[in-house]
Amino acid sequence: MKKFALATCIAALCVASLAHAQAELNEPNALGLGWSACTTTNPNGTPNFNFLCATAANVCVTQRLMPTFVSSLTDPAFAGSTTTIDVLIGSTPTIGQWWTGLVPGGCRTIPAVSTAGNVTAASLPTVGACRNVYPGGAGSLPGQQSAANVGSGAMPNRIRISSANSVNPVQALTTGERTYAMQLELKTEGTMTDCDLTADPPPDPACTDGCSTPACFVLNEVSIFMEVGSGGTNPDIIHYSHDGGASRNFATYQAGTGGNCPGATPTRSATWGAVKALYR
Repeated sequence: MKKFALATCIAALCVASLAHAQAELNEPNALGLGWSACTTTNPNGTPNFNFLCATAANVCVTQRLMPTFVSSLTDPAFAGSTTTIDVLIGSTPTIGQWWTGLVPGGCRTIPAVSTAGNVTAASLPTVGACRNVYPGGAGSLPGQQSAANVGSGAMPNRIRISSANSVNPVQALTTGERTYAMQLELKTEGTMTDCDLTADPPPDPACTDGCSTPACFVLNEVSIFMEVGSGGTNPDIIHYSHDGGASRNFATYQAGTGGNCPGATPTRSATWGAVKALYR
């Protein structure tokens, strides 16, 4: 059977149907999730992001949400990855319209969370940073889907974000090295009509319904994919799930949702059909 990358035709911006991988493994991993970047102080990124909503001096902010994994192999042919993040918003089923892109009918015209093509967070060789396998200038093919009412006790305020990305040329992985799985971005644009409230202060039409509601993002799985025909003895696909150890696999918005934060239901491994669906 043939090996395959997450996407084999980046230059043509398409995804082909390919045979199953020659070797596919499921492994526990010290997954990490945080805002901004890995640092010496916060190896998994900053744990919380507070946004002042309508009272912010500048209400157009793009905050990076960085899922990470610890590579279990050394391989020069990393070609792509998928991530599954569960979002728990507030403590009731009602979600404010500020979460456009995660729920239908929102008042903002841009997605609340989107998958970036390249990683712009600080990376190695910066001390304390994580490895970047989606560097600037490299070709990429990001895709994303969001679905509500997922997991145990499914409710409208429980959202699952499934993201995928591929990179060209392929990148190197090193055993034991914490690596960015990809970069997601939470955008606050559209909270107010204008980004600079000092230039055009309220009253302006505002989209703040739900903006101040605490939320928790939980990284449940990272899958990594190797290049088509790269050879070697390493598996073609590895599905990493959190090992339950000390590494923090969740991050909060507006201080999160208390004790419910790390309690999102783990997801199942992604199938190739599910990955292809992200690009439709």
